[in-house]
Parts: sequence; structure tokens; C-alpha cells
Amino acid sequence: MPTLGRRLIFAFLFATSTFGLIACSDLGPAEWQAELDANRARWDVAALTHYYIQEGRICECLPEAVRLATVEVQDGAVVSVIDVETQEPVSPEFRDGYLSVDQLFDVIQDAIDSGAHSIRVEYHVEYGYPFDLFIDYELAVADEEVGYEVTQLTFVEGQ
Repeated sequence: MPTLGRRLIFAFLFATSTFGLIACSDLGPAEWQAELDANRARWDVAALTHYYIQEGRICECLPEAVRLATVEVQDGAVVSVIDVETQEPVSPEFRDGYLSVDQLFDVIQDAIDSGAHSIRVEYHVEYGYPFDLFIDYELAVADEEVGYEVTQLTFVEGQ
């Protein structure tokens, strides 16, 4: 049986995490969709066909699945994923977890369409790509959340 101190700590953590999620959810599906549409259009206008992004995933996953990697994208397809720390290719079993910008937009669209509880996205001002993304699909379910961070975009000149 938990002690009074442990119960108080649990109650505090539950309250702060619950209120934190509510505070981050001030936009709704219509606003999420409008932001997504506007930023996807901005990305489409940039017309980048060959680029590199540094991407990290945030989830309750194996450590190998969340490592920062350089993702090369050409003509919309991920063509290589290199671990930033080791400079080795990411294992094929984890490679599919690294996404192109278009796939990140698709993740956001899927979250909107599926009625996700909370979607937090920050988009790049000039190019419109999502550089900080966190989705909580269901408030009462633990460990189903997913997030992505894009820390760098480098496009190949002469596209």
C-alpha cells in the first residue's frame, strides 16, 4: 500500500500532467486543419525536391528508434537515414520511423482525421515544414503519444 507521501506525489504529478495537456490543447480540429493547410501550401511553394533534415522521434520506444538522424529525401522519398552520433546508417527495422516532410504533414492530417485529443505543432515561418510536433491521441491512454523534432533543414542547390 502506498504511503501518504507517495499518494501526494502521484496526485501532484497526475494533476500537473492533466492540466498541462488541457492548457496545450487550446486549438481545435478546425484551427489545426487551417494551420496544416496553410503550411503545407507554403512547403509546396518552396518545391524542395532534394533535401536533408535532422529528425528525432519522441515516443515510448526503444532507444534505437528515437536517435537523432540525418534523413535524406529525394523526390518525396526517404533515400537514406544516418545516425547523427555514429554516422552509421540506421538499422532497417527502425528506418521507417524517420519521415520526410510530406510524411510529417500526413501524420498531422491523420491525427486530425482520427480525432486526436491534442496536437501541438510549430511550423517553420519561411518554408512551412513542421519542426516541432507532438500528438496525444487519447487523454486517458498512456504511451500512445508521438512526437517529432526537425532540428535542421538543408536543401541541395540546383534542384
